[in-house]
Amino acid sequence: MRKWIVKNFALSYESKVFGIIGRHPRAVNLTITCMALAIIYTGFFEPMNAFEYLVWLPFIICIYLGFFYFRRNPISYAEVEDWEQKYQFLNKPETIGNSDETFPFGIAYQKELAKYGAMYKAKYKTNDRFVNSIRIIYPFAVIIALGVLYSISQ
Repeated sequence: MRKWIVKNFALSYESKVFGIIGRHPRAVNLTITCMALAIIYTGFFEPMNAFEYLVWLPFIICIYLGFFYFRRNPISYAEVEDWEQKYQFLNKPETIGNSDETFPFGIAYQKELAKYGAMYKAKYKTNDRFVNSIRIIYPFAVIIALGVLYSISQ
């Protein structure tokens, strides 16, 4: 379970839209989806007192996992599997990394940082205008669709 939480909630996503690299927390995509589903339910169906709380529960869990869980349970480098997360983890400022017991050091660290840095440059530092743009467009699209649904329901 923690492996799934680290993959979907720890650190950030990066994407390139209109040639600009943007970063947003990984937790946003699942959190926005759960929020939209809960709002749609409460807006379109007659509220059932106890069931309405259960509809909002996934949203509350996503908020906790995305924004509070890793403050109490920090991740270690060994737990991270996605190469973009590894690059982001290794690319921490040394002032933070020196005080972090989970931060790798030595020649292996430098080699991995160089390898992931080259992969990052090959993916994001190109002339491509859009790279993984759905990651950052998705939350906005869900919010806009929710607004349209809400306006139709009124």
